[in-house]
Amino acid sequence: HDPRILQYKEEIQVREGRCIQYAKDQGDAEEMELFQEECRVPRKNFERFINEKTSEFSEKGVKFCADAVAGLDPKSVEFDKELKACKTEYLTFQPKLRTVILKKGEALRETLSDFS
Repeated sequence: HDPRILQYKEEIQVREGRCIQYAKDQGDAEEMELFQEECRVPRKNFERFINEKTSEFSEKGVKFCADAVAGLDPKSVEFDKELKACKTEYLTFQPKLRTVILKKGEALRETLSDFS
């Protein structure tokens, strides 16, 4: 995992905490509930985005490898070679996944207010 992704998660959580504290300071119980839910939206969205992109990435990788070895005898040397090659190539997709997640984190970070 990229440390910047963890950093974004932490920053979003810190702001969520400040947002919730701000909501509590406002006093009105009913409004506070709604406001607290709003405070949680950015974190929930970021987590969902990471999960969706990660599973999308995994599915692509699995399909990519399945296509690479399709029709080959699973006991053959060729099968092993193709499988190793596709897994190596599949790992080159990871920086793309990381970039997509980092861009989303940066964009989210810029939209969040500080409540400080």
